[in-house]
Amino acid sequence: MNIENISPGNINTVSKVSTGNANMRNAEDGNTITIRYSHYWPPLGGVNCSRFVNGQCLSRMASGERWQDWIGRAAACPIEWPFWTRVLLDGQEWICLDRGGKIVYGSDDIPFVDFLTGKAAYSHSALVQVQVVIP
Repeated sequence: MNIENISPGNINTVSKVSTGNANMRNAEDGNTITIRYSHYWPPLGGVNCSRFVNGQCLSRMASGERWQDWIGRAAACPIEWPFWTRVLLDGQEWICLDRGGKIVYGSDDIPFVDFLTGKAAYSHSALVQVQVVIP
């Protein structure tokens, strides 16, 4: 499957793609890295949704994709990681399709990654190991 053909219904495998992108700090292609875990749920509004009207989140993700189509599979990643970067957490694949003002590398050089899910898998800011695959 090439990156142009990825859609919400056909995410299931990860293949290593080499890019040589040196601007991703410690997220070398295919490596396991430590991240700070966070999750967001747009139906809550507030910081979870930039355009919340009459109790509904009308925003799209920074990639232009509808968040509703990617629940449980999309993540907000640091801007240094290109859209469509794959993040493997606990055997599940997540796709970087969103950004966020606090989704940055900390002073300790550990990035926040914000997972689009209604239920957190870890506490906020928990340090967890993920594998990163760059498109």
